[in-house]
Amino acid sequence: MESIDSFGEFWLPGDPESRLSGRLQFDAKNGIELKLIGRFERIPDTASAEIRLFGLIDKAEVTLNRGYSRGTSFSSPGVLQQNIYFNELFLGWHLEDSTLAFQSVSLKLTQLAYWVGRSGITSDRHDSTSTTPSRYEISYTQPESIFSDYSRGRVSLEHEWAYDVDHLRRALVTQDTAFRIDYSSLTEFDEIQKDIARLSDLVMLCIDRHVAVEGMSLRRPDAIAQSISGTPLGYEQIIEYRAPRLKPATSDHRKRIYDFDMLLTFSELGGIDAVARWLDASLKFQRSLSSLMSVRNTDRIYVENRFLNVTYAAEAFHRLTEGGSYIAPDEYDAVLQAYAAITPTEHRDWFIDKLSYGNEPPLSKRMRKLAARSRPATRNLIGDAGRWAQTISQTRNELTHLAGDSRTFNNGDLYYLSESVYSVMRVCMLLESGVPESALAAKSDCNALNWHKERIRQAIDNIRAQFK
Repeated sequence: MESIDSFGEFWLPGDPESRLSGRLQFDAKNGIELKLIGRFERIPDTASAEIRLFGLIDKAEVTLNRGYSRGTSFSSPGVLQQNIYFNELFLGWHLEDSTLAFQSVSLKLTQLAYWVGRSGITSDRHDSTSTTPSRYEISYTQPESIFSDYSRGRVSLEHEWAYDVDHLRRALVTQDTAFRIDYSSLTEFDEIQKDIARLSDLVMLCIDRHVAVEGMSLRRPDAIAQSISGTPLGYEQIIEYRAPRLKPATSDHRKRIYDFDMLLTFSELGGIDAVARWLDASLKFQRSLSSLMSVRNTDRIYVENRFLNVTYAAEAFHRLTEGGSYIAPDEYDAVLQAYAAITPTEHRDWFIDKLSYGNEPPLSKRMRKLAARSRPATRNLIGDAGRWAQTISQTRNELTHLAGDSRTFNNGDLYYLSESVYSVMRVCMLLESGVPESALAAKSDCNALNWHKERIRQAIDNIRAQFK
């Protein structure tokens, strides 16, 4: 996301006559900060009240949302300054609604172009034998957009391009690849953000690299672009979104990756139709997906938390997609209530709490089921599925029931044990979204899936030895 450092005028919604000058700064790592010359009396110097402000910077309208005041200060020679931090910035429009909603979103992600692998750029050296041929041609034909419908609208893959020519020194052609979602109706921004996370997570599952948001723009039918004089131009205004990121894009995130580095390319996944299916299918296991991807969306996390997050994701995913109980749930409830009826009143709550989940399979059984489901792709990775599942279950139980004599595990072993669960889960989630088993089975020997196989096997052996 592009940084901002601009001076402008700012005011509270509904009060455009009371304006203050200020400096607006944004970058994806440090967030959004507004330093006002003076102060708005209606904004308390506390962090409890969320603030929205309108402004004008560089001739563009801006909406600053979900802000909180960091108080006021005096700088030499006695200028009063009010400092406000915001969580969101919308560039291009003043958004009046209390609940923000839009009808389309375009999303640029790091690595998206390499994952998709579509390009309109072609080149011809003409003389392949020379290191510096006398003639070199570059041409560009914009690829057609492709799209697929899903339950709440349409998802598309689009390509934007630009050129910069200095006929004496250089000729530059650039292409950007972006997802676009057009919703069937105005959709709350909170729901749009969840779709954006799902798209990012899908790409990460396929390439196993962190994917950062490079750019996001929004549209709504009542936001029509205007000329400087205020004349409507007849097309929707692009509203650019800025927000701080836990893990902003860096040069490392933009390094080229190749097909052999990926679990699945865009075409191997099933193209834009598979992306549309994912947006619907992943709704069912959204909380599990969020927990799983938390280990990829942060730079730092305690290894114990990493392990607990992925095992929670695995257990929740199995419960949500396959369920599982020893006897029919209504039959079990009847038995539980019958026993509760003859339990002394003072012990009844304790009894019900202890047995409420007694009809569910243990974690080891759930992990064996997930291992079996992912086996066409992960059979070479985790080895004996029963031994692997038992190791995951015992380690999780040890970490969640700490006592004075609890075992301490090597950080490296916990890390690679976590990676084994992540690998199984990424396959299971892709299968659940409709990716053909044959597409994943064909990757069972690929380096993208097996690069840490020996370390995972060693981690299982080391932890098993601690439980003997």
